[in-house]
Amino acid sequence: MAEMGMREAITLFQFSERVKSFLIITSKMLDGLLGLEGDELKGARSMFERFLGAVMTEVRLAQNATRRQEFGDVNAMLSEVSSLARSGLIDEAVRKVAEAISLATTCGSQALAKLREEGLI
Repeated sequence: MAEMGMREAITLFQFSERVKSFLIITSKMLDGLLGLEGDELKGARSMFERFLGAVMTEVRLAQNATRRQEFGDVNAMLSEVSSLARSGLIDEAVRKVAEAISLATTCGSQALAKLREEGLI
């Protein structure tokens, strides 16, 4: 990969950290669906879908700002998470979110290294 400039490193680091935070919250929200039934589950799933849509919008913003395909891959994973959650396959959805967190972390690691090299972190 070509040498990353400071502006690119800062932008990538900022977006990767933001996306990771949203993905961690997504995982916690999925955990909250476990054990719910009936109308409570229906309402919780509806709110989760709305939240997930907002997270996917943030990930698209990250992809547009950084031009990194990894964020497109994260969005594809979140689409799968949505399907899994609708199907009641919460454990698989949580695993898919963990995969997305790992990808976002890997994506930002080059930026983190650059910022450390420059003594900014």
